[in-house]
Amino acid sequence: SPEDKGTYCLGILLDGPVYRGAGTTTSREVSQMSMLKGFGWNVVRIWSLEWWENPDSVFEKLVETIKSAAKASEPEEAPAEAEPAEEAPAQEEAAAEAAAESEETVQEEASGSGPQITIYDPSTEESAGAEEDTQKKTADVAAEDTEVQPFTVYAPAVIRQKPMTSAEFCDAVNTKYLQECVVKIVEQESPVSSDVLAKELISLAGINKMTPKLRERCSYIVRSIEKDSKLQYTSQRLDTSSDEEDSEVIFLWKDGTEIGKVMDSFRVPADGEKPRKACDIPVQEAACAANYLARSQFGMPYASLITETCKALGFARAPEDSDNYMLGKRAVDYCIRQELLMMDDDGFVKPCDDVI
Repeated sequence: SPEDKGTYCLGILLDGPVYRGAGTTTSREVSQMSMLKGFGWNVVRIWSLEWWENPDSVFEKLVETIKSAAKASEPEEAPAEAEPAEEAPAQEEAAAEAAAESEETVQEEASGSGPQITIYDPSTEESAGAEEDTQKKTADVAAEDTEVQPFTVYAPAVIRQKPMTSAEFCDAVNTKYLQECVVKIVEQESPVSSDVLAKELISLAGINKMTPKLRERCSYIVRSIEKDSKLQYTSQRLDTSSDEEDSEVIFLWKDGTEIGKVMDSFRVPADGEKPRKACDIPVQEAACAANYLARSQFGMPYASLITETCKALGFARAPEDSDNYMLGKRAVDYCIRQELLMMDDDGFVKPCDDVI
């Protein structure tokens, strides 16, 4: 944007190899547009044939579109004072004439021989023409694409509380009960980090503050059921260059079916809730978000995919030296190692099955 170099006022889509490689009409014409509009983008599509036949005309219209998008992003001026009531009929008549002229102009442009640019602007979604077009397009391709968005809202386990003091929590008499709680939590929240598990355990006991003694007790309870249950354990360190023991996080899984691969879904915070800490999200889960974003948008630059993955997981900010960014980076790298995504020499990451 000319006014703000940190933002973009317009996105330009081309019908290149990625467009041709899309499996369905929905993927080419609906999914990608919906995703970009969901991020607040104004998007223009330019067809190669139009550019080839009349590049000057396409370029002129593109410049005009950029100027219009830039103006639309400027703050709106305060509304002017209302005109006297007797002028209302004249204003309505003028508005009707303007609408008629606008419709005639659109029809003339549609019937012209010059190249056309299809503009997808969130501010025009409420117009009747755009709504009818979207409904028709969705109806035509509904049978082709039944893909469900792979994310759910994260929800803590629902278990009846049993109030107890810190001393009772550490008493061996309650060990079996707490072990059963661990299993129930993992069954409902798998995969869950040992830190989140510990906080939920003391919460079930009605204890508000975590102490080193309580943390050690929770760690013992988790370790004590390792051999007597079907739970699976993995460890994760976001900063692989760190050798500190505190940087390693243990995750508990209800079974081993999703260990060692990209998970089938990822979890997002509920409205108004804070996201989980980056260290409490397994890379396999974050990789699902990265894979989904790369496929739904037919690829994107490596750095952008990291940032958007962090946003999808609920992080508003992800500085490069933060755990949030480190999780997003590891998620993208994990997808590349699993050969779900690939990065070309220009740093553009795209699905491996889109390679032609």
